[in-house]
Amino acid sequence: MLKIAVLAGKGGVKKSSLSRTLATRLVARGFNTAGFDTDVDQASFARWMQRRVNNGIEPTF
Repeated sequence: MLKIAVLAGKGGVKKSSLSRTLATRLVARGFNTAGFDTDVDQASFARWMQRRVNNGIEPTF
């Protein structure tokens, strides 16, 4: 089973952008994915997913 984790310290190093892009590409190829933010105040992954749902963008996670 393949598992990929994207982790780094706080700061603008594009962890969320990389994680979202990777998840989108993997889902498009049939992989199961899960994403979450450990920074609940920022919640960029959750806000990104909500925008996708609101705009009917596939795939959803």
